[in-house]
Amino acid sequence: MKKLITSGLIAASLTMTGCASIISGSTQTLTFKSVPDEASISITNKAGEKVHTGITPALLL
Repeated sequence: MKKLITSGLIAASLTMTGCASIISGSTQTLTFKSVPDEASISITNKAGEKVHTGITPALLL
């Protein structure tokens, strides 16, 4: 029984692990779309400062 539990824990730990890094590099391309088009967008950073304002659809590099 102990081997079964140990095997199950090992299998679970191997299948539930993953890489937490989804973003690589220092820049990413973002696309904003809306229905209907021409919606106003405002992007703020963690400090609450506006870093971009625009109208959809928008492509930010």
